Amino acid sequence: MIIDVFDFYSDLMNEDHILIAGTTGSGKSVIINGFIKTAMLVDSSARFYLIDPQKVELVEYNKYAATAGYADTPKKAVTLLKQASQLMDNRYEIMRREGLSITNACNIFIVIDGLAILIENARKQLEPLLTRISQRGRAAKIHLVMTTHSPTSDFLPPAVRENLSCRIALRYTTAIESRNIIDQKGAETLPKYGECYKLNSEGLQRMVVPLFEPPKELFR
Repeated sequence: MIIDVFDFYSDLMNEDHILIAGTTGSGKSVIINGFIKTAMLVDSSARFYLIDPQKVELVEYNKYAATAGYADTPKKAVTLLKQASQLMDNRYEIMRREGLSITNACNIFIVIDGLAILIENARKQLEPLLTRISQRGRAAKIHLVMTTHSPTSDFLPPAVRENLSCRIALRYTTAIESRNIIDQKGAETLPKYGECYKLNSEGLQRMVVPLFEPPKELFR
């Protein structure tokens, strides 16, 4: 039932920025799809910037009005992140001018499926943009939601990592990879798929990853 899985994904919507990491086939796509569909149902005003270098998981959402931008190459990703950064600056200017928080602005979710691919191909251009958004996006209601199979500093810039309020570790093969995500071993003991460790301000939790399948008529 939908109600049984809402808590897992709707709780993620309250995080500033999210990283979902795991080996190929461990369930990253389950979480990313569950998150997007939940956000579209729960927050009808939310808008999505989708970055999809693998051209697999996010392309289906490009047809929805909630998708404000879609990029499937590193070059397009740079352009999209520049737009998001400019939007962030505009919102900060409004806050400075009016002395208020952006309470009425819509949430912007920047969803990146395959961070390592982007960093490998355009690190020089992307790293400063991701760092800036990870540092300043929260107050402007702009949030990063990213997946990666490579959690090392080569593919996950340390300046970005330290600003991720929520990190989800799916199955990894070694304790070293687990520590790169949740700062301790454990992900190497998870089953191939279906469970994860979530690390946020409340601490570390081992959780079941629910499959979210909303009524098809809601996503025609």
